[in-house]
Amino acid sequence: MNDQRKVSLCVPTYNRVDMTIRAFLKVIDDPRIDEVIIVDDSSDLPIYHDLQKALFEFSKVKLYRNVLNQDCYFNKRTSISFAKNDYCILLDSDNIIDIDYLDKIFEYEWQDKVIFTPEFALPHFDFRAYSGLTFNRTNISEYIDKPMFEVM
Repeated sequence: MNDQRKVSLCVPTYNRVDMTIRAFLKVIDDPRIDEVIIVDDSSDLPIYHDLQKALFEFSKVKLYRNVLNQDCYFNKRTSISFAKNDYCILLDSDNIIDIDYLDKIFEYEWQDKVIFTPEFALPHFDFRAYSGLTFNRTNISEYIDKPMFEVM
Protein backbone atom coordinates (compact mmCIF):
# COMPACT_ATOMS: atom_id res chain seq x y z
CA MET A 1 0.00 0.00 0.00
CA ASN A 2 1.33 3.42 -0.95
CA ASP A 3 1.42 5.75 2.04
CA GLN A 4 -0.09 9.08 1.00
CA ARG A 5 0.09 10.79 4.39
CA LYS A 6 1.62 14.25 4.41
CA VAL A 7 2.75 16.28 7.38
CA SER A 8 3.41 19.88 8.14
CA LEU A 9 6.68 20.48 9.94
CA CYS A 10 6.11 23.37 12.36
CA VAL A 11 9.16 25.18 13.72
CA PRO A 12 8.68 28.04 16.17
CA THR A 13 11.80 30.16 16.47
CA TYR A 14 13.20 33.23 18.17
CA ASN A 15 16.42 35.06 17.32
CA ARG A 16 17.85 32.10 15.40
CA VAL A 17 18.80 31.83 11.76
CA ASP A 18 21.36 29.07 11.24
CA MET A 19 19.87 26.76 13.86
CA THR A 20 16.39 27.18 12.42
CA ILE A 21 17.57 26.13 8.97
CA ARG A 22 19.61 23.21 10.31
CA ALA A 23 16.50 22.01 12.14
CA PHE A 24 14.72 20.96 8.92
CA LEU A 25 17.51 20.75 6.32
CA LYS A 26 17.79 16.93 6.39
CA VAL A 27 14.10 16.42 5.55
CA ILE A 28 13.21 19.39 3.36
CA ASP A 29 13.28 17.28 0.19
CA ASP A 30 11.35 14.36 1.66
CA PRO A 31 7.94 14.12 -0.06
CA ARG A 32 6.26 13.25 3.26
CA ILE A 33 7.02 16.79 4.43
CA ASP A 34 4.42 18.78 2.56
CA GLU A 35 5.30 22.15 4.08
CA VAL A 36 7.57 23.70 6.67
CA ILE A 37 5.93 26.37 8.78
CA ILE A 38 8.30 28.68 10.60
CA VAL A 39 6.90 31.23 13.02
CA ASP A 40 9.32 33.83 14.19
CA ASP A 41 8.39 35.06 17.66
CA SER A 42 9.14 38.73 17.09
CA SER A 43 12.92 38.34 16.83
CA ASP A 44 15.13 41.38 16.55
CA LEU A 45 14.36 42.83 13.14
CA PRO A 46 17.85 42.34 11.62
CA ILE A 47 17.76 38.67 12.63
CA TYR A 48 14.30 38.24 11.15
CA HIS A 49 15.47 39.81 7.88
CA ASP A 50 18.43 37.42 7.80
CA LEU A 51 16.02 34.54 8.33
CA GLN A 52 13.82 35.78 5.48
CA LYS A 53 16.81 35.89 3.13
CA ALA A 54 18.07 32.47 4.20
CA LEU A 55 14.67 30.83 3.67
CA PHE A 56 14.02 32.35 0.26
CA GLU A 57 15.42 29.34 -1.62
CA PHE A 58 13.11 26.81 0.06
CA SER A 59 9.80 26.64 -1.76
CA LYS A 60 8.15 24.42 0.90
CA VAL A 61 8.89 26.92 3.67
CA LYS A 62 6.32 29.44 4.82
CA LEU A 63 7.59 32.10 7.20
CA TYR A 64 5.33 34.02 9.56
CA ARG A 65 6.25 36.61 12.16
CA ASN A 66 4.48 37.46 15.39
CA VAL A 67 4.11 41.19 15.89
CA LEU A 68 4.47 40.71 19.63
CA ASN A 69 6.53 38.03 21.36
CA GLN A 70 4.23 35.20 22.45
CA ASP A 71 6.83 33.17 24.35
CA CYS A 72 7.75 29.58 23.65
CA TYR A 73 4.55 27.62 24.27
CA PHE A 74 2.10 30.05 22.69
CA ASN A 75 4.35 30.31 19.66
CA LYS A 76 4.23 26.53 19.32
CA ARG A 77 0.45 26.73 19.23
CA THR A 78 0.60 29.54 16.69
CA SER A 79 2.96 27.52 14.51
CA ILE A 80 0.55 24.61 14.37
CA SER A 81 -2.37 26.93 13.61
CA PHE A 82 -0.81 27.82 10.25
CA ALA A 83 -0.46 24.19 9.12
CA LYS A 84 -2.62 23.04 6.24
CA ASN A 85 -2.27 19.32 6.94
CA ASP A 86 -4.19 17.34 9.52
CA TYR A 87 -0.93 16.05 11.01
CA CYS A 88 2.03 18.08 12.22
CA ILE A 89 5.47 17.53 13.59
CA LEU A 90 6.32 20.23 16.08
CA LEU A 91 10.06 20.82 16.16
CA ASP A 92 11.94 23.33 18.28
CA SER A 93 14.39 25.38 16.25
CA ASP A 94 17.33 24.12 18.30
CA ASN A 95 16.61 20.47 17.41
CA ILE A 96 17.30 18.61 14.18
CA ILE A 97 14.92 16.20 12.47
CA ASP A 98 16.21 13.55 10.10
CA ILE A 99 14.89 10.84 7.81
CA ASP A 100 15.16 8.20 10.57
CA TYR A 101 12.63 10.15 12.63
CA LEU A 102 10.23 10.36 9.69
CA ASP A 103 10.63 6.67 8.94
CA LYS A 104 9.84 5.81 12.55
CA ILE A 105 6.80 8.05 12.88
CA PHE A 106 5.40 6.73 9.59
CA GLU A 107 5.51 3.18 10.98
CA TYR A 108 2.62 4.04 13.31
CA GLU A 109 -1.07 4.23 12.63
CA TRP A 110 -2.00 7.83 13.29
CA GLN A 111 -5.08 8.71 15.30
CA ASP A 112 -6.96 11.92 15.90
CA LYS A 113 -6.22 13.62 19.22
CA VAL A 114 -3.04 11.59 19.75
CA ILE A 115 0.38 13.17 20.10
CA PHE A 116 3.55 11.17 19.63
CA THR A 117 6.65 12.42 21.36
CA PRO A 118 10.20 11.06 21.22
CA GLU A 119 11.53 9.09 24.17
CA PHE A 120 14.97 10.62 23.96
CA ALA A 121 16.52 13.63 22.28
CA LEU A 122 20.11 14.75 22.33
CA PRO A 123 21.83 16.16 24.24
CA HIS A 124 19.93 15.41 27.48
CA PHE A 125 16.19 15.10 27.02
CA ASP A 126 15.30 11.72 28.44
CA PHE A 127 11.57 10.96 28.39
CA ARG A 128 11.85 7.17 28.55
CA ALA A 129 10.08 7.13 31.94
CA TYR A 130 6.91 8.04 30.02
CA SER A 131 7.34 5.49 27.22
CA GLY A 132 4.09 3.86 26.16
CA LEU A 133 1.92 6.02 28.40
CA THR A 134 -1.17 7.86 27.29
CA PHE A 135 -2.00 11.16 28.96
CA ASN A 136 -5.45 12.65 29.08
CA ARG A 137 -7.46 14.97 31.28
CA THR A 138 -8.19 12.20 33.78
CA ASN A 139 -4.56 11.32 34.56
CA ILE A 140 -2.43 14.33 33.60
CA SER A 141 -2.33 15.66 37.17
CA GLU A 142 -0.36 12.57 38.23
CA TYR A 143 2.52 13.55 35.94
CA ILE A 144 2.50 17.33 35.77
CA ASP A 145 5.25 17.79 38.40
CA LYS A 146 7.43 14.86 37.31
CA PRO A 147 10.96 15.39 35.96
CA MET A 148 11.12 16.52 32.31
CA PHE A 149 7.34 16.43 31.88
CA GLU A 150 6.98 20.16 31.32
CA VAL A 151 9.62 20.01 28.59
CA MET A 152 7.93 17.07 26.90
